[in-house]
Amino acid sequence: MIFFPSMSQALVTAATGLALLSAASLHAQQPAATNSDLLRGLGSFEKSYTATPPWGGVDSGDYLRGFQETAPIVMSNGQVDQMSVPTSVAVADLNGDKLPDLIVADPSGIIWYYPNSGTATEPKFTFGETIPIWLRGFLSNEGGEQRAIACNKIIATDFNEDGKVDLICGTFMGEIYFIPNTGSASTPKFSLPDNAKEYVINTRTDGKLWGTFFAPLYVDFTKAGRRDLILGDGTYAANNIYYFPNAGTTQSPRFSEKTRQVLIQGLGREHLTPQAVDWNNDGMLDIITGERDGSVTVFICKSNDPKKFAFAEPLPVKFGSSSKLGSLSNPVPVDFNGDGLFDIVVGRTNGRVAVAINKGKPGAPVFDAPQEIKGTQTYPKYLAPTGWTLDAPPQATFQVFRLVTGQDPAALTGPEKDRATLAFEAGFNPPSGSTGKYAGKLEFLPDKGKYFTSQVALPSDAAFNIKYDGGMQFKPETNYEITVWVRGSGWSKSALVIGGGDRLTITDPKTSEKKYKWVSYSKTEDFTMSGGWSKLTKSFRYSKDKDTPAADKTTPNSFGIAIKLEGKGKDFYIDDVTVVEKK
Repeated sequence: MIFFPSMSQALVTAATGLALLSAASLHAQQPAATNSDLLRGLGSFEKSYTATPPWGGVDSGDYLRGFQETAPIVMSNGQVDQMSVPTSVAVADLNGDKLPDLIVADPSGIIWYYPNSGTATEPKFTFGETIPIWLRGFLSNEGGEQRAIACNKIIATDFNEDGKVDLICGTFMGEIYFIPNTGSASTPKFSLPDNAKEYVINTRTDGKLWGTFFAPLYVDFTKAGRRDLILGDGTYAANNIYYFPNAGTTQSPRFSEKTRQVLIQGLGREHLTPQAVDWNNDGMLDIITGERDGSVTVFICKSNDPKKFAFAEPLPVKFGSSSKLGSLSNPVPVDFNGDGLFDIVVGRTNGRVAVAINKGKPGAPVFDAPQEIKGTQTYPKYLAPTGWTLDAPPQATFQVFRLVTGQDPAALTGPEKDRATLAFEAGFNPPSGSTGKYAGKLEFLPDKGKYFTSQVALPSDAAFNIKYDGGMQFKPETNYEITVWVRGSGWSKSALVIGGGDRLTITDPKTSEKKYKWVSYSKTEDFTMSGGWSKLTKSFRYSKDKDTPAADKTTPNSFGIAIKLEGKGKDFYIDDVTVVEKK
């Protein structure tokens, strides 16, 4: 994958106390167990649940599925709320076999390719490959750092007319990127330059941003022999669909705010995602669009003359008995099953992809309720440790944090046989003296892609963080001892992080104005590994901040622990973690 250096980068990391505190504070009311293991036995890695690796783009129900994400969306009342964002889908023949494939941009930043292994009339999809592109940006608001959606609408089209399918992405931040296919018509390849601006499609001559939640469409809407830009905008109170005439060529387009015009007024509709299709079979392209509340509307074109665009009154579109297709939907009209009628393919907020089959006739479409598309899971299920999570760099792929055991499943029966079958690793042995049979392992799964096998080059400071999510109550001025068994190799840096803090309310004695102060009580202890098991023993003690109110001087604080790993390590094992209060 390629990282856009022009976008700010952030890592979900447990290296700061506040990051750990966010998870630990969920359990802040749980009492501490004096003189006993504060991890309540979860550091032995003997408790588990069954999980499905996400890296085949197929979930545990065997449905095509990307990652889920939320984004800050301006609502109709002017307030900003977090909303689940759906995947965005493009349909095109990316590998030259004349079958419609799926290209899916999920809101986490991963772009998936699902080749069609069926026929023109009976499409079939197995698993997804991750396309090596990273467009993820970040935005900041009062609630802290929020991830922006890198590609809230994706288009697959031969942008530069060289016979290969390229990609275009509209971003949450109001950018449009052209991603050229530098491979062939049958073997696609996507790469990006060091300077992402080389592939920006500007909509202002000065290059400045002016909107959000862009949904581009590159099409010859006026039938003039040259493709223009149609653009949906998600800026509150300006949710129109715009038309940008192309002042350049199809291969080298030029767009300017000076010639921009409103193609369709939003009139209360928000976060519009236009697509073009000849809805009524009259030879002119019409506009179909989704919107924030899940409604889908079609605007029948009466005049495609840029001097006098005209559309009939908007018509709502139904799918089965429902008038909604899903929040922030981006409906894609395409003949999915080869019957000569266009169907609607759409991404869902649950990360899945669905298709609504057209059962009408040319010029009079009638759609069934959308059905989510099945796939085939290519990675086996695994045992995940209860109480522990893995925070990886957002552009990292193919990693899982799982349980392993050296117990031969053939020698076991019942549930233990089933567990060992999912976790068996030949030759594995736990630390010396361990009473358990399982350990945690950070593992990188093999990339099973056929067309895309490279992965993103992670930044040098990218970190993998293995976190205990249970939350622990530490008392001030009290000694604690943390022991951890670790094993790994290849990491440039490794550290044990004990994280926690306080949010203090301070009242100004003169003005009675209240101010807030964040205090970190975190501690980071670096350690090294030589390849075999080694035992870490670390002590921890903290004192309350001087501004802590007297009534809270002895109140415990919520803490978490994590292992932070940097570099290009091969794997990492962890076992027998304990946290105890020392008398």
